[in-house]
Amino acid sequence: MRNDLSERMDRVAEHDGWTWLLPAGEHAHLVCVDDGSGRGLAALAPLCKRLSVVVLEPRQAARLRGLADEWGLDGVRVHVPGELEAIGEQRVDGVVINLVGARVPARLALAALCQELLALGSATPDVFAYLASGNRLAYNRLLRLGGGRRRIPLSNGPRSLRRLLEGAAYRTGVVHPMVVYGPHVFEVLQSFAAPRSYGKARGAAARLRELALGPLGRGLFAPAYALTGFRGPARPTRLAVLLQEVGKLCEDRAAVRLDRFQVAAFKIVLMLDGRDGPGSGHVVVVPRDAHGWRQREMEIEILGALRDQVPTLARRIPHVLATGSSAGRRFVVMERFDGVCIDTPVADLEARTEEAADFLIELHDATRSERTIDEAAYRSLFAELFAAAATRHPGAGEF
Repeated sequence: MRNDLSERMDRVAEHDGWTWLLPAGEHAHLVCVDDGSGRGLAALAPLCKRLSVVVLEPRQAARLRGLADEWGLDGVRVHVPGELEAIGEQRVDGVVINLVGARVPARLALAALCQELLALGSATPDVFAYLASGNRLAYNRLLRLGGGRRRIPLSNGPRSLRRLLEGAAYRTGVVHPMVVYGPHVFEVLQSFAAPRSYGKARGAAARLRELALGPLGRGLFAPAYALTGFRGPARPTRLAVLLQEVGKLCEDRAAVRLDRFQVAAFKIVLMLDGRDGPGSGHVVVVPRDAHGWRQREMEIEILGALRDQVPTLARRIPHVLATGSSAGRRFVVMERFDGVCIDTPVADLEARTEEAADFLIELHDATRSERTIDEAAYRSLFAELFAAAATRHPGAGEF
């Protein structure tokens, strides 16, 4: 498969951060499902030499074949349910069934299709399977707090995923509960620790979320789950290898625990706790393409310039500790500063707010510069802002 993927393919694959949960290394032949969006195709094509894509509806096959041709992916073959014999005749290194955010046809016998796909690797002793799905019992679905209308036909919590894998002779590994913020933007509760809070959550919905994602609830009520199974020995994930690379670069300040793993558009973000506990860890940002890395380089340059220009604030401006690469992706490691939400009932919230205000004022004083502008520039820059402020706060128009 070629590495210079097209710009359109990059856009389709922008939320491919979930692939860091797959076993590390390049694979000869992977099998995956795709709901016709091309996301499975675009995310997995760079990770293998051959990719067999199974569409959820026959009418989706032509579109995916067109995308594979457009993107120059010669090693891709598209199949429809019920016609998988040709796949089974080849060695299969991994089966990837990622249904988080997928549109699944109501008439599709999804569990039967998953069983058929999982059986494809029966002739390969070291085959792996990755299975991820939304959760019918998710706390936000039960209370209709968001995403409750999307049909989730497969998973009643992680036990149903585990039964599917074990029924196909896979030994299951770690379950990854997921908090889903959008169809393809999510956070993996990798550390399995209760979310840290600076105080008691406000409101019934917030308290329910804390309970559902805490030690007692996340095994049943998380919005989605991912699980990897192996027929042979378990292998480290791409994420585990990435963390090893980070540890090598920051050996004297190495973070010892992955606290949060967030998948966003065109990047993943890791929150790492350090040896000295909360507040002593790192943030690792892994852009998915060269454009994202250029943005990180600009960020590094700006932070360095701020520290040089405002030495008195240097300790409160994150330091870049290291840069490196893993699995062909570059990453940056920065200091982690824990914060607090302004509406959280913290005992010293007033003092924290004053400290934040002082920081902003000092930063502004040290970095501001005076410019004289004409009437046209003033109207272009500020007229709309002041007009909006006057509308919202009529008294402001008097100043």
